[in-house]
Amino acid sequence: MSDEEMIQLVCMLSELDEFQRKQIAILLMSTTLNPLSVEEVAGFMVGIAEEKKMTNHNKYEIYTVPSYEGNAYIEELSGNGCCEFLWTAPLLNNNTVDDSQWGIVNDDDIVNTVLDSSEKIVLGEISVDDFNKTLGID
Repeated sequence: MSDEEMIQLVCMLSELDEFQRKQIAILLMSTTLNPLSVEEVAGFMVGIAEEKKMTNHNKYEIYTVPSYEGNAYIEELSGNGCCEFLWTAPLLNNNTVDDSQWGIVNDDDIVNTVLDSSEKIVLGEISVDDFNKTLGID
């Protein structure tokens, strides 16, 4: 790879969100391992993702982040484990969620800030069924 190609690649990568850059960094670092270790790391990562999907399949975690501490968030995951919808509702003075005001976050900057936050404060959990009932979905 030429220096020019490397600079172009770095510029393209810098436009990705932080989470994607971290994924690529981990993948690149794993290529420095011997082939058996690469397979072991990849298998371990897949195992963690599958375990997380299985344990959280019927419930959502409700959390807040310091950047938007007046709001609660729920990540609705797609089949591949990625966030399909980020839901938000205001937090009341006693740190409970105003369940009457859940809505989908449409601002990409807010979505990325919340999803990339390393300081999630878990407020509780809600079953998928109960959340759907809250939204008026049968």
